[in-house]
Parts: sequence; structure tokens; C-alpha cells
Amino acid sequence: MTINNLPLYKSHDDYYQVISESVERLSHLPWVKDVLQMGTISCPGISDLDLIVITEEEGFNGAGHNLKTGDNGYFFLHDALWLRPSDLERLTDLFCTNTVYAPRTGDVIEQARHYDLTDEQKFIYLIEISFNKLLQAASADPDTINARSLLTRASSTVHSVALARDLNLPISSQASGFCEHIQDIRKRWVENSGQIEIQYGDLQHAYVAAMEDMLETGLNAIASGLDSKPTRSLTCYLHARGVQKGSTVKVASKSKRCQAPESLFQYFANYDCAPYSPLSRAQHQRKQAIIDHWHYLKTTNLIYSLRSVPAVPFSDAKRYRYILKTAFKNVIKGKRPAC
Repeated sequence: MTINNLPLYKSHDDYYQVISESVERLSHLPWVKDVLQMGTISCPGISDLDLIVITEEEGFNGAGHNLKTGDNGYFFLHDALWLRPSDLERLTDLFCTNTVYAPRTGDVIEQARHYDLTDEQKFIYLIEISFNKLLQAASADPDTINARSLLTRASSTVHSVALARDLNLPISSQASGFCEHIQDIRKRWVENSGQIEIQYGDLQHAYVAAMEDMLETGLNAIASGLDSKPTRSLTCYLHARGVQKGSTVKVASKSKRCQAPESLFQYFANYDCAPYSPLSRAQHQRKQAIIDHWHYLKTTNLIYSLRSVPAVPFSDAKRYRYILKTAFKNVIKGKRPAC
């Protein structure tokens, strides 16, 4: 197995310099109103920067101003989160976050805004974060591990376990044990300035198992309340993303597929059906916020910046277009269409 992109220890000052340079660059754009930070740099060299750029509502062109660059690629795993003031008001419909900060360029963390998540939002993020992480794991090259990406994504397990505990869900020893394991790795990384040995192969397997368990736990908790019937386009869409029905949650990376029970298909069908429960109403609010945000990004030529989005936040017609594009790509590659 090949291990690449090994993490490099960075000091907090290295991060603060990149933040300062980024804020300085962005502040010169007349349509940028503010720059915020989501999350803190608790593990320099593994932690990535999540900057939120607040822009005017409309009437500008963001082409060429996306934040992620080759030079800063180590610090930014993805582009900045470009939002309007109206998006900031409904931030919990877009991201699973409680607090945003003023950009941190020193030892003082200044809280800019705090949000409360409803139980329904916690369920949504528990399921969808786990689901998207498993899709990433299933689609990755099984013979190659991106070390830094693995360490960053594996750290999200701590967040998923915290969500499950907030919801009083049963947490397996496997998931809680992995949570403690990744926290220990990060602690030793900081204490030893990155000079530690990490068994990346074992970490990858344990991480996938923990995410499988968290998705299963979330689905089991709400399965009895799901009676939505998935449309054919939804089923084909999930198949196109490598998801097939099974009895339990399981990732088979060699075949680029993720197995999931019927309840996962019913869960995503809630995005298509009329809202009838607190959970489905929360899903529809999230869907509308995401669609609105996508339109904003497209019209302003900014890079898509959402993470852990639902699988089906758009109409049947658009979903069919996605299926056809995927099928065409598979034909070009000599693969049989998934649906």
C-alpha cells in the first residue's frame, strides 16, 4: 500500500500568517463585507483552515478570486465558504456548526456568532456527514492512502460521536474507541511536533468502520418514522453514486460501492416528498438553503464550497441529467451503467 501526502508539522504562527495574508487579499475586494473563521486550529499540520467570506447579496463577479491556491493548498483543503448575509442567518441549514469566530491571527479567539442546532439538524448531519465520508472512502483508490486527508477526515468522527451523544443514541465501543484513538493521535502530534509514527492502514480501516457504525446508528434511530417511497430517479441517482441496497451499512472500496439499508433510501426520499414530520421539514429547509446558495455561487462565478450536502437536493429532471452524464462517462471508460 502506498502512503502519500504525509502531514507536515506547522506552527500556529504559520497558520496565522496565511490567515492574515488571505484576509488582507480579500479585504481589498469591494464586494467583500467580512471574513470569519469556522473552527479553530487545534492541531497545526493536520487542521485545515475554514474561512467564511461574507459578500454582497448580488451584482459582482467573483471569477479569479477563489481563495484556494497552490501555495496555500496545504492549509486549505477546500475553497473558502462564500456566503451572503442572508446565508449567514441560516448557517445551520448549510453547515453543522455552532460557533464562528473573527479570523484568528493570535492567541485570542473572538467569538463572532453562536448558533444552536435543533435535534432534527443533528440527525441530518449525523447521517449525511457519515454517508459522505463513506462515499469518499468507497471511491478512493484502495491501494493508496492520502495521509493528511485521512487524518483530517478521521477527526470528524469526534464531531459525529458528540452529535450521537447529544441525541442520546447508543454509541458502540468501536465508534467511541476510534474517537479516543484519533484524539490521542492529535494530542501526541502536537506534543511531539509531528514526530510520531502512525499506522495509516489500520487507521483507515478503523475510520471506515466507525463511520459505518455512526450511519447505522442514525438510520436505526429514525427508521420506524420513515415511510417515504423513493422515486426511480432517486434510486438510480444513489446507484450512480455507488450506493446499493443491503441489510447493513458497509463500504466495499474494491468495487467502489457503499452498501446501505432501505432506510437510507427512504431518508433521502424525504427531500422529494411533502414534509410531514419535524425531520422532513428540517430537510426541506436545508434543501432550499442549499439550492439558493448554489444559484448564488453559479451567478457570481465562485467555486462550490458546501460540504456534506445531501445526496438529492434538486429536482427529478436535474437528477436524470446527472444519471445520463454518469452513464455516458461509464460508457467512455468501458464500464456498465449503474442503473
